Amino acid sequence: MVQALPDTQTQTRPTGGWSVPFAWLLALTLYAIAVYGGLVADESAMWVTDLSWTLSAFVAVFGSFRAAHSLAGHLRVAWVLFGVAFCAWLIGQLIWDWQELVKGVSIPFPSASDIFFITFGIISIGALFAMRNPSAARRLTTRDVGNLGLIICSLAVATITALLEPISLSNHSTAYVGIALAEAMSIVTAFVFSVYFLWSHRWGAQTATLVLIVVGFAVHAALALLYIQSLIASEFGPSHYLNIGWIAAMGFQHWASCEQVRALRRGNQLSSDTVLAYERRVEALLPGLLLLALVIAAAAFHTYLTPRVLQINVALLGLFAIILLARESWIYARERQLKAMLEQSNSQIDRAKQTLDATSNELSDLEETLRIAALAGNVGMFERDLRTDRVYYSAQWKRQLGYDENELSDTLEEWRSRVHPDDYERVMACIEEVLNEPGKDLRLEHRLRDRNGKYRWFLSQGSVKRDSRGTPLSILGSHVDITRLKQTEEALRDSEARYRDLATQLELRVSERTAQLRDAYTELEGFAYAVSHDLKAPLRAIDGFSHILTESAKDRLSPIEQDYITRLRHSALRMAALIDGLLAYSRVERRELNLGKVDARALLHEILAEQEPLFATRHLIVNCDVPDLTLHVDREALSIVLRNLLDNAVKFTRNQPLPKIDIRAKADEKTVTIEVCDNGIGFDPAFHDQIFNIFQRLHADGEYEGTGIGLALARKAVQRMNGRLWAESTLGAGAKFFVELPRGSTNEVDEASTTSELTSRQA
Repeated sequence: MVQALPDTQTQTRPTGGWSVPFAWLLALTLYAIAVYGGLVADESAMWVTDLSWTLSAFVAVFGSFRAAHSLAGHLRVAWVLFGVAFCAWLIGQLIWDWQELVKGVSIPFPSASDIFFITFGIISIGALFAMRNPSAARRLTTRDVGNLGLIICSLAVATITALLEPISLSNHSTAYVGIALAEAMSIVTAFVFSVYFLWSHRWGAQTATLVLIVVGFAVHAALALLYIQSLIASEFGPSHYLNIGWIAAMGFQHWASCEQVRALRRGNQLSSDTVLAYERRVEALLPGLLLLALVIAAAAFHTYLTPRVLQINVALLGLFAIILLARESWIYARERQLKAMLEQSNSQIDRAKQTLDATSNELSDLEETLRIAALAGNVGMFERDLRTDRVYYSAQWKRQLGYDENELSDTLEEWRSRVHPDDYERVMACIEEVLNEPGKDLRLEHRLRDRNGKYRWFLSQGSVKRDSRGTPLSILGSHVDITRLKQTEEALRDSEARYRDLATQLELRVSERTAQLRDAYTELEGFAYAVSHDLKAPLRAIDGFSHILTESAKDRLSPIEQDYITRLRHSALRMAALIDGLLAYSRVERRELNLGKVDARALLHEILAEQEPLFATRHLIVNCDVPDLTLHVDREALSIVLRNLLDNAVKFTRNQPLPKIDIRAKADEKTVTIEVCDNGIGFDPAFHDQIFNIFQRLHADGEYEGTGIGLALARKAVQRMNGRLWAESTLGAGAKFFVELPRGSTNEVDEASTTSELTSRQA
C-alpha cells in the first residue's frame, strides 16, 4: 500500500505540471537547430550528440531515484528498478562516450555498451511488474487481449518491413544480427508489457504517469527497430535523425517521474468516470494510430517491400483484421449488455423511487398514528437534559396527574416532590445505575401524587442519549398509568391466597373421602363374600332335595311334575353359576396384578393341551400360529382371557359340520395383538360392544349355555393390563376377537394397572 508523503513534502507547493515538458521541448529544439541546422558538424556534432544522450540519460536516472525517494511500498520498488534500468543505459552510454570521444575510436557493434542496453530492457520489464498494485487489478477482458493483439501485429509488420530484407541482404554474422535483434526486442517487450499494465489495471491518479511511460517505451521501441535497420543497412552517424528520438525517450521517462510525485502530492483528483472516459478515448484512438503507424512504416521502408515481405505482411494484416473484428464484436456485445443493464438499473431506480415515496407517505401516516396512539393509550412523554437539568413533560404526562398543560411547571423539582417517599431512594438509585452503565435502559415502577393528593402507580421507560465518549447527555422516555393493573395484581394475589386455602381444604376432604371409600370397599368385599356364601347354601339345598325327591318319588310323579323338578334344578344350577361368575368378576377386579415375563406361545399351547379331549370329541380343528413373543403381563389374567375366548369359540362352533379355530399373533414396536377366530354362528355387528357387558347375552338359555359374564370378565382383565379387547363379526360368518397388549416396561404396566384399579374401585 502506498504511504502518504511526509508533512514537509505535502505542504510543498507542487511544480507546475507543464514546466518539465516545456523544458525538454526547448532542449530538443536547441539540439535540432545545432545538429540538423548545420551549426555543428562532423566531430563537433558527434560531441553534441553523445553529450546530449549522456545528459538526458542522467536526468532520467535522477528523476527515477528522486521519485523513489518520495514514494513508499511497491511504487518505491518500481521506481528504484526504473532508476537501475536507466543507470544501465547510462553506463552503456558512458562506455560509448569513452570509446568515441576520449579514445577517438569508432564504436564497433556489438560492444560492451550493447550488453547494458539489453539489460536496460530486461530491468524495465521488472519495474513495470513492480509498479502495478494488485489490489487495483482488473480482469483482462477480450477487448484488452484484442488490443494487445493489434499492437503485436503492428509491431510484427513494422519489424518485418524494416528488418527482414536488410537482414537477408546483410553480410553480417548471425551473432551480429542476433545481438541487434535482442537489443531491439528487449525494449519492444517492455513496451508491450507497459501497454498490458495500462489496460489491465485501474490507476486513478497514476494514469497519466503510466501513459507517459507507455509513450516513452513506444518511442524507445520504434527507435530500437529503426536503429537496428540503419545499423544493418547503412552507416549510423552523429547527425542521424534517430539521435533526437533517444533524447525524447529519456525526456518522457523524466516527465513520468515528475508526474508520479505530483500525482501523489495532489491525490486522486480525477473521478472514476473521468478516468474511464480517458481509457475509452485512448482505446478508441488505438486502431487508427496503429494503422497510421503501419502506413508510415510502409512509406518509410517502401524500398524493402519485396513480394516475400508483402506476403508476410498480408498474413499479419489479415490477422490484424480478424483481431480487430473480434474486438469490435465484443465491444458491441458488451455495449448492448451494458445498455440492457442500464435500462434495468433505471427501471429499478424508478421502482425504488416509487417505493421510497410510498415509504415516506407511510412514515408520515405512522407518525400521525403514533401521536394518536400515544394520546389514546394514555402514554405521556418526558425528556431531561442532563447538562442543564431542563425538563420537558408532554401534555398527556400532565393529564395523567390531573393537570392541564399549563397548570404544571416543567421542572425536575416538580417531579421529585411527587414521588412517594417509600419509592424515592429506589427510583433515584435506578436512575443513577442507568446513567453509569452504558447500554442499559430505564424501566421502573413507582408512585406519583396526583392533583387530589392520591398516589398513582406509573411505569417509566426510557433510554439515555450519550456522546461519542459515552458521556450522558439526556434521558428520553415514556410514562404509563398502571394503577388499575396494580390493583388487579393485588386482587389476584388475594384470590391466589384464597385459592391455596381452598386447595388445602379440598385435599383434606379428598383424603377423608378416599379413606371412607376404602373402608366402604372393604365392607363391600366382605358383604359380597358373605352374600355369595349365604346364597349358594340354599341353592345347594334346593338342588339336593330336588334330586332326592326325584329319586324317591319318580314313579309317583307325573311327567309334568318331573319336568318342573328338572327346571327347578336347572335354575338352581344356573343361579350358582351366576354367583360363581360374579365372584370371579369381583376377584379379577380386586386382585393384585403379578406382572412378569410370559411366553405367549407356551401359554397358548398349555391352554390348548388342557382342552385337547374336548377338541377331539367335537372334531374341532385348532390352528395356532403364534411366534416366539415374550410379554410383561399377569400370567393368570392372560390365561383367564384366552380360556374365555376359546370357550366362547368352542361353544358357538358346535353346530358347524367342520368347526375350526385359528389363533394368530402379530407384534410391532409398542403392542402385541392376539387374534382368536372361529367359523361359528357369528353375531350382528350392531351388538359388537354389547357382548362385553356383564349378563348381556344374544341367545336364549336353551340355545347356548352361558351366563353372559365370560366376555365381560375377559375385557376387565385386559383393561387392568392396560390393553384393549374388541370383536369383529358378520352374522353366520364366524367371529374374530382381538387382544391388544402393550409391550412396555415394568414401570409403565404397573403404573397403568394401578391407575385402572383405583379407577375401578372409586367407580
